Amino acid sequence: MEYLGISVIVPFYNESFIEECINSLIKQNYPKDRYEIIIVDNLSDLKYRSILEKYKSDIVVITEPIKGAYYCRNRGISVSKFDILAFTDSDCRVDLKWLSVINNYFLHAKDNIMALQGNSG
Repeated sequence: MEYLGISVIVPFYNESFIEECINSLIKQNYPKDRYEIIIVDNLSDLKYRSILEKYKSDIVVITEPIKGAYYCRNRGISVSKFDILAFTDSDCRVDLKWLSVINNYFLHAKDNIMALQGNSG
């Protein structure tokens, strides 16, 4: 099977659920060398930033000083190394097959696709 490169970008600001989010991203059923997890910290308090430290071998952490999720997403894009960008929020837990589903859509699309949006329920 072909695995496309995917950069996962997560804006982050003082979110206690971030650990669950990161764990769901680390445990993806997708080859580890075919995706990266970029957490963009929007100048969170030390209490929340210290959570990220536990995962430094599995994630990339960068800082965006301008407040707002859009600024964080754009900052994440600027350092991403793969062509496919996947966004989720720091208070979300993604399905273990999330990246595989994204990969399959891009591999098997009959028409050119530029974007996908999943269920946000």
